[in-house]
Amino acid sequence: MLELTEEKVLKALPKIVRPLEKYLWLQSRAAELKNPEVDEEFCRRFSGFYRLRARDAAWRRAYFALMGEVRGTAPDFRTCLTRLHAMTGRVEASFASKLLATLNPTLPVLDSVVLGHLSLKLPAWNATDRIEKSAAIYGRLTDRMVEYVHSAGGGSMIAAFRGYSDDFRRAAVTDMKIVDLVLWQMR
Repeated sequence: MLELTEEKVLKALPKIVRPLEKYLWLQSRAAELKNPEVDEEFCRRFSGFYRLRARDAAWRRAYFALMGEVRGTAPDFRTCLTRLHAMTGRVEASFASKLLATLNPTLPVLDSVVLGHLSLKLPAWNATDRIEKSAAIYGRLTDRMVEYVHSAGGGSMIAAFRGYSDDFRRAAVTDMKIVDLVLWQMR
């Protein structure tokens, strides 16, 4: 279970202002798109926010095509990761989780910073059964994040976020995303 002080949470909140604006724009636009791969502005902003720019243009095209294909199908993490691997030849657990959390914001993003807070680690790049092992880690991450959201500490974090500003209070973000955003800023 996460043990975070109120001081650490309050210190992270000002760092969330700009990322929250970007996130809200992305979520609003994603909700409107049937085919994200054809919306250049969405793809550019998403790539910047989630750091997809480290991948080449062909990889990003495949990624956004997959986002459009699985939209509305309620895919699970393993399915997203397996399909992304089939399309790109790479096992990209973090990016698969970002795609999934964009379509279903009640799910967590698998990120090295957040994993570190929860004492979790992805399998090595050369591990056998890497997709299955990554899916198991994502399952543990999800369980721990849900547990934290429903804990006293999670409740305090969510209340601090909502109380930080009127913009934060009005922001259409899930409790899971609030915890994710705060943890992501605690580097």
